[in-house]
Amino acid sequence: MPAIQRLTHVVAAATLALAALFSPLASPDALASGREGDAIRMDRLFVSSTGSDARACTAAAPCQTLARALQLAKPGAIVQLRAGTYPGQGLEGGKDGAPIVFEPAPGATVTFSGQLTVTSSKNLTIRGVHIANEVVSPGLLLQACNVNIRVEDVVAKSFAILEGNRNIVLRGGAYGGAHTQGVEEDPVVGTSHSRGPGANCDGAIAPPSRNLLFDGVLFHDSMWGATSRAFYDPAHPDCLQIQGYVQGLVIRNSTFLRCGDSFLGMYPDQGDIFDVRIENNAFIELGNLTYFGIQIAKSDTPYSCGNFVFRRNVYWPNNPTSWAPYSIPRFSCTANGSVTPVTENLIQAGFDRSVCTLVEGENGNRWTDNVFVSGTPCGTTVALPWGYKIVDGKLKLGTDERRALSTLFLLARGAKATLDGVTKELRARKLVAPARTGWNKRLVRRALLEKRYVGRFYGPPGWHQGVVTQVAWNRAQAALTR
Repeated sequence: MPAIQRLTHVVAAATLALAALFSPLASPDALASGREGDAIRMDRLFVSSTGSDARACTAAAPCQTLARALQLAKPGAIVQLRAGTYPGQGLEGGKDGAPIVFEPAPGATVTFSGQLTVTSSKNLTIRGVHIANEVVSPGLLLQACNVNIRVEDVVAKSFAILEGNRNIVLRGGAYGGAHTQGVEEDPVVGTSHSRGPGANCDGAIAPPSRNLLFDGVLFHDSMWGATSRAFYDPAHPDCLQIQGYVQGLVIRNSTFLRCGDSFLGMYPDQGDIFDVRIENNAFIELGNLTYFGIQIAKSDTPYSCGNFVFRRNVYWPNNPTSWAPYSIPRFSCTANGSVTPVTENLIQAGFDRSVCTLVEGENGNRWTDNVFVSGTPCGTTVALPWGYKIVDGKLKLGTDERRALSTLFLLARGAKATLDGVTKELRARKLVAPARTGWNKRLVRRALLEKRYVGRFYGPPGWHQGVVTQVAWNRAQAALTR
């Protein structure tokens, strides 16, 4: 199994916990004939690539398609897919109540050789399957009018989420590997028409997609290694592209890795884009043929965009020889007078001064409290938190700094600790940070009250190492009041 699949193929612990909850078996005659029968409780069903939809989707008589299992399943049912390669599948339907879950059987690898499509469905979870890279993009297609759909730990080249979808969660998994010359294969959110909706939901024009969450997803390898723009023109490859008709999108705890042209593009080409939060993500490794590493920008259409937040991300394009060194992000969505705060991000390098001035000059941008490891910063900035250093785009602590700060908080915890006492002890122990000339009360107080040491994250979980626990923080602050 490829490494990327091994990393993202996760079988939820709940599967094991539920393994004992088998349905009562129907009579041998019912199983043999494939009749559903009132005696069969469809709270656990089974699908096999060698099964038959004339059968009852039981362990002894598995059916062949997800659609047949969905037809028989009750709310809350678990549909287990046995190991194997399945052709493309379509799901349509669903039931009120608890979601119906489709997942591999314990230890099984399930691959689809064709597109997996979900249409006008509700209350479904699809978990832990692979969609072959050879599938014509997109491998996963959420057609219009789905409600309450969760896609967990799925691996595919790309996905598409079209208009009228509501309460959609993509958690975990990996999407990437696009490298077909001149072809747009990005994971995308948009509509089925070039502009505006092209589908109806419940007899009316489909509304914008609402309440989308991408959490802990890996977006990777979009046209990575291309040596000229002619290779992928006229495509504009992003690791993720939002084309419009979206209201309410959160991208968090995710990683964008090895993106040839840009990490993330949001353009209201097909409809408005409003209410977007991009937080605690890592944007790592960008190609050398690009200018802006992220573009969230008004395009030449009648549609608008606004109400964005970009915060606490690691931005590490690592491309000093690109058209604009280190490829600045661009934010220019200003509908309804909105302002995009670009704040508390860890950024590899400040940008060329002329580029930075251009971006700061665009209406609706406010760069505040970002950490720039090197170069000329944009907007107001904060210094790299004392005690940290940068290794491969991650915040790390050196041995001496860890020892000094640990001692500082240990001393501050004492019932009789004072600023004078802590300072004296630190001087006596010669615990001096490399950038400091020595400890004094001002530095001690600053370190004890440095909020960046507690509870602040740059990028997704695992990209930040905490310096002190919340308990030590509380005790240190209490000591300062004595």
